[in-house]
Amino acid sequence: MFFFGAGLIVLGVVYIGIGKAYARYHGWIFRSTDPKGYWSEVTLYFVLGAGLIAYSIYGNPFSK
Repeated sequence: MFFFGAGLIVLGVVYIGIGKAYARYHGWIFRSTDPKGYWSEVTLYFVLGAGLIAYSIYGNPFSK
């Protein structure tokens, strides 16, 4: 899970660099035409990646 989370963060960085992000069921979202949708997708990749990394490091806190 750690590597999948790191991959999501790297993918978010790549999407920032190229200026477009792939949204499920919508296709590509461009930064210039839909900035709100673009930044929400990039933020989603960062938050999911950080969450997966934290889960792989600390485990499930609700199971104790």
